Amino acid sequence: IVRQLLNFSRKEPLQLRRVEIDEVIRDCFELLDYQLKDIDLRLDLNLTGAHLVDAEALKQALLNIGLNAAQSMPEGGALTISSRETDEQVTLSITDTGTGIKPEDIDHIFEPFFSTKSQGEGTGLGLSVSFSLIKRMGGNISVESVKYEGTTFKIEIPKKPDISV
Repeated sequence: IVRQLLNFSRKEPLQLRRVEIDEVIRDCFELLDYQLKDIDLRLDLNLTGAHLVDAEALKQALLNIGLNAAQSMPEGGALTISSRETDEQVTLSITDTGTGIKPEDIDHIFEPFFSTKSQGEGTGLGLSVSFSLIKRMGGNISVESVKYEGTTFKIEIPKKPDISV
């Protein structure tokens, strides 16, 4: 909680470096393995070469989204992570078959301290921190969800980041 509060309130400079994003994805979901017991993890990773990103910021965003996805599937399900690239950007999609997000909550999920979890189960900072970190890399996070069917988070990061955001 303290780390999330610090990340939310502090604007440390980005540490951009060339990294293999697909390796970052593999590392993140290996760390989440203990949360994915009854979940079928599907990786559809298609990036070539290294890309300029803040690897730690990207890891934190992926871990936050991945953990939320796992928690939305208490009875198990499928979690699919895909990566694609165009000449302009890298796109990562994280899709779960969980409980979905209520339509009235979608517009609030990136707000600080907004949580749909029971009291004491979450801080409501994970997605707002993730949103902020991706924005600072010049990227964007969007979400689509259908209640009781699942959710897809899409992260888009420009290949030539505008870090003035």
